Amino acid sequence: MSENPTAPAFVLGRRSKQRLADCHRDMSAVVERAIRITCVDFAVLETLRTEKKQRRMLREGKSKTQNSRHLGKVPKNTPELGEIAHAVDLVAWVDGKPNWEWEHYFIIANAMKQAAEELGIGIKWSGCWDYLIVYGSAEQANDAYISREKAEGEKPKDNGLHFRTKEPNLTGWAITIKLKIDTQNFTLRGRGRKLPRCLATLGSNPLPGFSSLLYRAQKSPAA
Repeated sequence: MSENPTAPAFVLGRRSKQRLADCHRDMSAVVERAIRITCVDFAVLETLRTEKKQRRMLREGKSKTQNSRHLGKVPKNTPELGEIAHAVDLVAWVDGKPNWEWEHYFIIANAMKQAAEELGIGIKWSGCWDYLIVYGSAEQANDAYISREKAEGEKPKDNGLHFRTKEPNLTGWAITIKLKIDTQNFTLRGRGRKLPRCLATLGSNPLPGFSSLLYRAQKSPAA
């Protein structure tokens, strides 16, 4: 996909690059692509987090788990990378300082979504706590999340900073897509980078009766 012709030419700063070096290379690639196409500048606020800090955040109610994706973990498929983070927090940078207005985070999330789809990398966003790939836009994802939480009697979390990756790059992987249309269940299977774009198209142009979409990735058998 081509560059966004209306986007300013932003680049990551020195500290952002240093922090990104401690993150999984799939996530780093998405962030590096997103900064080139976003219409709102951003900085990398955090990637790798110590267990001590995570315990403190848990006590203070700033986190709900001790098993954060910010904690250093050795990737099973690339152990040579050592202990790295699989999550990144991004902060909007407006007029030379951090800005917490939600409007900026929708723009950043949409840039991250586009970058992830181009690269074939599955990422979750804290604005919906789901994979962005299954929605037409970050706004649509956030609306779906708020509706889901309210329906379950829960208060939606107000957080648009956080992105995480778990599934590896989709190139060379077999993808299973499960659709539910009215009461009918359908399963589609395929391979490669084109599937994320197909998912994104379906998410933004749902079929009549469309109610849910799930997908999973598994390594293709060796040729």
